[in-house]
Formats: sequence, structure tokens, C-alpha cells
Amino acid sequence: MRELTKSAISYGWATSVFGMQQMLNMFAPTRPGQDHPMTQGFNSVSPPMVESLHPAMRNLYGAGENFQRSMVNMFFDFMDPNRWLGMSAQMMDQSAAASSRATQAGADAMAQGLNWMGANPQTGGSGPTRP
Repeated sequence: MRELTKSAISYGWATSVFGMQQMLNMFAPTRPGQDHPMTQGFNSVSPPMVESLHPAMRNLYGAGENFQRSMVNMFFDFMDPNRWLGMSAQMMDQSAAASSRATQAGADAMAQGLNWMGANPQTGGSGPTRP
């Protein structure tokens, strides 16, 4: 019982000190080509913890890990400013194309109306005569 108590207290203390270290790592610069120090810290403690799990708990962990990673990816993909800029550019392109089609449709309708009236600008017609 004594060793269990020491181990539990040691785990709690290590977790607290690790949390403090991660708070300091939050302000550390990222070196080119390397993960942020906080990422390195979390990645260094997660595998040994997972390795100590019973296989059934490891499967549960794997399912939860896949789910949370998918959710985080979806959130960051959604919040990506480059995506919003790309969507804005795409919407502007679509609006410009729709405006061009509408302008062309208006010009076609005008030409058809003029043809119907007999005033064909391409042939120089003067239109129908009035009685």
C-alpha cells in the first residue's frame, strides 16, 4: 500500500510539473523543421501512457484518438483563412460569370426585340412603319 501511495503521489506531482513545463513551452519559439515544443512535449508522454493500457483500453483510446483528430482537422480546415479567401475568390468568379451571362442574355433579348421590331442594327433596318 505504501508503494501504491507513493506512485500515485509521484504521478500527480509529475503531471503538475509537466503542466507547468508545457505552460513555459507555450511561449517558446518553434525551430524550423521541428514541431512546437508543446507538441514535442505532449508527443513524448502520450505513447508510453498508451503503451501501458490494456489492449481493450488501447482500442478504446485509438477510437477516441481518431475521432478527436478528425474533429480537430475539420475545425481547422473550416477556420483556415486561406480557405475563406479561396471561397471569396471563387464566389467573386461565380458572380462575375453570372453577371456576364445576365448581361449577354440582356443583349440577346434586346437584339431579338429589335429584330422583331424590324430594326436590325446589323442590317441597318429602320423598324416597322407606323400607320
